[in-house]
Amino acid sequence: LLQFEVVPGAPQPVQINKGFQVGARPADESEELVIFETAHRLFAAPAQLEALHAQTGGHFQTLDPRASFLPFGSQPLPGNALLLGLKGTVEPGPTLSLGFRVVSSEEAPPPSASGGSAPLPVMPPPLLEWSVFDGDRFVEAEVIFDETGQLQRSGVLELQLPAHWRLGRVPGLEAKEPLRWLRVRLAFGVYRQGPALAAVKLNMTRAVAARTTFNEALEPVADSRGRQWRL
Repeated sequence: LLQFEVVPGAPQPVQINKGFQVGARPADESEELVIFETAHRLFAAPAQLEALHAQTGGHFQTLDPRASFLPFGSQPLPGNALLLGLKGTVEPGPTLSLGFRVVSSEEAPPPSASGGSAPLPVMPPPLLEWSVFDGDRFVEAEVIFDETGQLQRSGVLELQLPAHWRLGRVPGLEAKEPLRWLRVRLAFGVYRQGPALAAVKLNMTRAVAARTTFNEALEPVADSRGRQWRL
């Protein structure tokens, strides 16, 4: 996973196309770089994650992004939510990419039947709703793809943002300054074990250790009658 940072004074989000190459020094400190290519297009937002709050009913709890936290509380219930406050003068968009690192834990065993032949009822899986607070109301943000499985494993999530995302103050939440608020709410369903997040980061995308070569002239292999070419 790669995270891109945009200078605060950038006038607009920066488009990073699929296949953008970055280099990293190998572990043996040799001179040749290891090349990675982005697997998806990314619109890197000139913003910073300024605040994190967990909402349970009308109560808001301030979270420390430097430590692991429970986004929907110790007992996730429909209606519980996580709010992320973004600081920046430029509206992100048209998409926003987030990276989540989930605290790994051993999966709990499935419940066993206690008498009778009828199986135990299966609880509906969790469904999360994403929205942005546009000035004075929440507006839905569509999920383009989600590698996290509703925040149950680490990965990248990309959102299609609405046309406008203005600064604002969420009612009931005390904030020093207006921010751009992103909310993920547990709409219905239950978690077998409530998620715990170790980190949330902006402008993240997946990359592969590969190098694509373009516009290469092929050389015919001698005596192959045009059947073999050399790269």
